[in-house]
Amino acid sequence: MINIIKKNIPILIIILIAGSYLGIKALDKTGWDGWGFGGSQALMTVRYWNRDGWINHYLLYITQGYSKTAAQYLDEPELRHLTPAGRFHYTHYPPGYLFPFALLGEFGFDQRFWFRWLAILFSLGGLVLFYKFINLLVNKIAAFWGTAYYAFSTTFLDFADSTAPPPIEDPLRYGIMFVSMLAVKLEKNYNYFLWLLYFLLSISSYDSTFFLFVWFIGLDILIRKIWAWKSWGFFASAPIVAFALQMAQ
Repeated sequence: MINIIKKNIPILIIILIAGSYLGIKALDKTGWDGWGFGGSQALMTVRYWNRDGWINHYLLYITQGYSKTAAQYLDEPELRHLTPAGRFHYTHYPPGYLFPFALLGEFGFDQRFWFRWLAILFSLGGLVLFYKFINLLVNKIAAFWGTAYYAFSTTFLDFADSTAPPPIEDPLRYGIMFVSMLAVKLEKNYNYFLWLLYFLLSISSYDSTFFLFVWFIGLDILIRKIWAWKSWGFFASAPIVAFALQMAQ
């Protein structure tokens, strides 16, 4: 255990500083993350899901507040003109990032700081995987400075405590990059595990989907020096399946 701690002192220092700041930030009942509007809508969605049942809302994001009775009818074609967005249930973005927060709500945690702390745990996990990836790709010094630069940037700190997608997306994105690079280093095949991670990311966010597909191709061509078009087709099926499920909703 002591050896593990010694080997990971650089990332532990970053986690301690960033985590302390974010933990204190989450205690502020009047404070919001960098996308407070989206975060508040996500929390409202979670409350609706926990109140009415996830399936009753088709596992879809909800952008506006209405009574329980009205929510049953506002997506009917005859009543859509009554909602500002035209639809009560939002169909334009995958809802998977809401699942961990909704599960937390099911266990009785309904105060906003619990949701923010859960988001922080995901975000800090993303930092660890980012560090591991850079360390594997370059070295420990580059990993420390690269992770520190990201961890103390407004890009990270503004959204690390948010119920919006970034806290869920970060560990999935950097986890995929780390595991795929580890597979190259160890000459192992982790494709099924990578497919699962890619699928989970695709049902949680659109933002990194295309980037990661390019990553898989670039890793094969530039690092492994192979033209693995069958493998690319296999990975492409992950977001296709995820988006097809969203269509089915």
